[in-house]
Amino acid sequence: MEMGLLGMKQIQYVQNGTNRIIFNLKAQDEFTYTAGLQDKLAKELLTYIILNEPNPGRRLHSVKLVPIFSQDDEIRMALVATLLTDGNPGIRPRAVEQLANYPADQMIWEAFMKVLLEDRNAVVRMIALNILAERPHKRLLPVLQIVSHLNENEFIRDESAAILAEISEPIDGRIDEGLE
Repeated sequence: MEMGLLGMKQIQYVQNGTNRIIFNLKAQDEFTYTAGLQDKLAKELLTYIILNEPNPGRRLHSVKLVPIFSQDDEIRMALVATLLTDGNPGIRPRAVEQLANYPADQMIWEAFMKVLLEDRNAVVRMIALNILAERPHKRLLPVLQIVSHLNENEFIRDESAAILAEISEPIDGRIDEGLE
């Protein structure tokens, strides 16, 4: 697909026993594409829309549809890109939440830590902090030290300090040693 040649009109997931996703698209003419959830083009369309759709409402709706697909690597990468680059403050929190459903790996961890350190939106930082706290890892310790002292949001500072205190002394081997 060439960038800019495809416009999104509507996207919906139909769960009436058929488990299909329907894309209403516009190129030269308007057309509808209906596909099953294992359809490669459907995943590519969803990824394209997440990354390229100018309408933030449509991007947000597309991010919300991610769970209907199995944990696909291309969609995961699109979610990470969305988390790190989307200018809309309503879309990034949803991307964090969707990424929490994927197995922790280095790319997701680094994205969450970058968000915790750099994102302007306190809601996005709080969601990332909560997810990181659920899956503690020794690489998180320096990030928590920085955030617990320097974050401008008092709640995030306090939560970071509490999590840091909790995971600095692992209980029952709770801290992961490596990432997949």
